[in-house]
Amino acid sequence: MRIRDGYAPTPGWYRRGEARARILAYYSVLRQIRRRCPGLTAWRTRCVGCGVVFLADPRNRGRQDLRCPFGCREAHRRRKSTERSTAYYRTEAGKEKKRKLNAKRRRAEKPAPEPVSLPEPAPLEAEIVDHLQMATSAIEERPVSRAEVVALLEEVGRQHRMVNAPSRREALLWRLENAPP
Repeated sequence: MRIRDGYAPTPGWYRRGEARARILAYYSVLRQIRRRCPGLTAWRTRCVGCGVVFLADPRNRGRQDLRCPFGCREAHRRRKSTERSTAYYRTEAGKEKKRKLNAKRRRAEKPAPEPVSLPEPAPLEAEIVDHLQMATSAIEERPVSRAEVVALLEEVGRQHRMVNAPSRREALLWRLENAPP
């Protein structure tokens, strides 16, 4: 049965919604098992978190701190883990460790730049890149490498165009559609 799907971390969660029907079906199966195997009554226990009756391992007989496998057990485990973590990071040793972890994460966020391998341009593009390299070198009055020009073109190619300005293709199509016959 999919009782776990209806779990909510509140007392009485099994008395509401779809979980109610599933728990009632589960209880009827539990009663049938108990009638057929009366020795299993000792295995029966109640969840300390929500109150659902479930079968526990016979070695846990008499324990009053068990939680049901339908969600209380995992929720309790997560809650206690968070409490332990919070308590540790409030100690002096925990604060120091957290400082080191944060510093390490900040250093990891800035990886060393990897060398960029640029694709070889097509023949027509090669002529344009050569022309742009010459023109850029003349404008900036310094030698500009081919890689710098290609990187600049890739950067410009990634930029979004102005929203209101039509693309050349759109402008050409408009002219063709609206041209006098």
